[in-house]
Amino acid sequence: MALFTLGISSAVVLDCGYMDAQVLPVYEGYTLLNAWQSAQLGSKRIHENIMGYLNENAKLVDVINGESQLTPCPDCFISEHIVEDIKVRTCFVSPHNRAVQWKAWKDSAESSVTKPNLYQETFIFPLDKLGNERPIQVASDIRELAVECLFAGDNDQITITTLILRSILLAPIDIRRKLAENIVLIGGTTMLPGFVSRLMEELNSLVELPEFSKLQALKGCFKFHNPPGEANYIGWLGGAIFGALECLPGRSLSRSSFLENGLVPDWCTQIDQKHNDLERQDTTRQ
Repeated sequence: MALFTLGISSAVVLDCGYMDAQVLPVYEGYTLLNAWQSAQLGSKRIHENIMGYLNENAKLVDVINGESQLTPCPDCFISEHIVEDIKVRTCFVSPHNRAVQWKAWKDSAESSVTKPNLYQETFIFPLDKLGNERPIQVASDIRELAVECLFAGDNDQITITTLILRSILLAPIDIRRKLAENIVLIGGTTMLPGFVSRLMEELNSLVELPEFSKLQALKGCFKFHNPPGEANYIGWLGGAIFGALECLPGRSLSRSSFLENGLVPDWCTQIDQKHNDLERQDTTRQ
């Protein structure tokens, strides 16, 4: 549906929302379901990272006799709403070279390698807008490290980047370049500052891995579309456009038909049936 917003018929669509990230190639209006990829790499993973980090390191700021004092932050103070607010207001995606520095620092038991420079070591975050609750002090590391799960990979080396590359690799060889040149990002997670530039770096870097050797010719060919709206509602906007088209009856199932049969038919059969009905109408007119 997101492609209707852009007026294109071929692209690789990355939908990265709360629960997971899904990649689906579309060529000339047809979805390539055999190349569909999915992984639990969404905002939920980021929220879990932030929550764990806050439980270990966040401190409540108390003002006693005009001086600020820090006390441990109980779990009860950290709600899902606060975690999401911290992600939206403070977190961003680091460039690839800085992510390498963070990884080296963490892998070295945080001792032998110098920690990457930060503008400030900590920041103060209010727990409510009215100021009725005590604010918390949070280490600035969380702003970058919380979102690295999208690009760092797990035991299976699955990242946002590998999902896209594996999807393109499963597509027919003659359309891979067109798909690489038309990447559409939707979903709220893709709106994180630095997400697009980091993804571009990762794509051009990972195509050199042996797993993606067949895609090395695409290095430097990856391009992202700039949609006419925010990424978190582009899919809805495309659905609204599709709902106004004349072809809607032939490519959808009415509510009355669903209530009558109680199931969704195979779409190939549905399209063939519509085609046969049109042929019978033409024969009757003749």
